[in-house]
Amino acid sequence: SPLRAQTHPNLDFEDGLRGWTAAGDAFAAQPVDVEVSRARFPASPLGGDYWNQSPYPIGHQGRFAIRSGDAGRGTLTSDSFELTAADTFFSLHLGGSASPDAVRVEMQIEAGDGSAPTAVRVVPTGLPILTQRMVPIPPGPAGRRVRIVIVDDSAQGHIAVDALRLSAAPPPADAAPAWGFADYHAHPMSYLGF
Repeated sequence: SPLRAQTHPNLDFEDGLRGWTAAGDAFAAQPVDVEVSRARFPASPLGGDYWNQSPYPIGHQGRFAIRSGDAGRGTLTSDSFELTAADTFFSLHLGGSASPDAVRVEMQIEAGDGSAPTAVRVVPTGLPILTQRMVPIPPGPAGRRVRIVIVDDSAQGHIAVDALRLSAAPPPADAAPAWGFADYHAHPMSYLGF
């Protein structure tokens, strides 16, 4: 399997924070159970609560995901694991504030000579939902140890992460359900007027 489950099996947070270490208060009470915490993952920045209890996909995979609080700061760091030659792409589902210096996910690759690790960095685009992101891993790190660090160093921003993966080929694009083609402002029976 292209997923590195045999060396780091909890990249989707379905097993809590096993294999991860939290520092600071941004990632308290993680992972979040998305199925019962929809209010923490708004589907749209437009707001409104008419259909508040209706299920909708936010781009998560499985039941659990990581979401930092807006006021907290901290890091969530994975245990280190070894890259193989087949690990050529790093992908994840990412959402959160657009603050690239303060809110990000890094895959830190051990340099081997004691210098600072190389970091593959992915930043949110400002969307509150989780969107699939993919970056190629620089050539040559096979056999080196890596760790993944989720950073929230913003007192106003947040980050949401799920489904981290390492693969030999680019992951297939997400097939998210379509929610319609027009915004009716959640008015019941507006489809009849259309």
